Amino acid sequence: MKFTADWFSHNVKGISSCLSRLQNRDKFLEIGCYEGLSTTWFIKNFLNENGSITVIDTFEGGEEHKSYVSDSLYETCKQNIDEVIGEDQKYHIIKDTSYNGLAKLILNNEKFDFIYIDGSHTAADVLTDAVMAFPLLNSGGMMIFDDYTWGFNLGDKPYIKTEPLKCPKYGIDAFGYVFNNLFKEILCTNQIGIMKL
Repeated sequence: MKFTADWFSHNVKGISSCLSRLQNRDKFLEIGCYEGLSTTWFIKNFLNENGSITVIDTFEGGEEHKSYVSDSLYETCKQNIDEVIGEDQKYHIIKDTSYNGLAKLILNNEKFDFIYIDGSHTAADVLTDAVMAFPLLNSGGMMIFDDYTWGFNLGDKPYIKTEPLKCPKYGIDAFGYVFNNLFKEILCTNQIGIMKL
């Protein structure tokens, strides 16, 4: 497998603690997959042997990736998934914005046991992803938001002080305020994990 960046491995402990409690592991959805590092990890470690995973990504990177994102990002991701996907497992890549991709899944009445939100980092996009994805989550299913503290605990993003809406935190918080009676929180680190009631 080929990965040029690892923004995922430091989250494995927290994600594992959540997913080890997940009853059904048949259908996963990932919003934002980049080169597929997290995707391949989900496939190898928690997706059922005959399960399926759907990923949504533009494969253009976000604002913070513009200086180095590769034109072959989609092909790299697909090759990485092909290397680990099980004989009876399936995957589907939606090469589009999360808004359009989620709209298609809503129209198809799709349902998922686990949803991982790690696409655009802007608060508005994260909130939109969460609101659109939550109805797709089965009862007892889990949703994990990545990068909750991104830009707040790190000193390498100076624009955050003047443009905090370029961070996921406010979008995740807004979702939590409105939907809090529909889930219970199961993880609170640099990621937020919830279980749908």
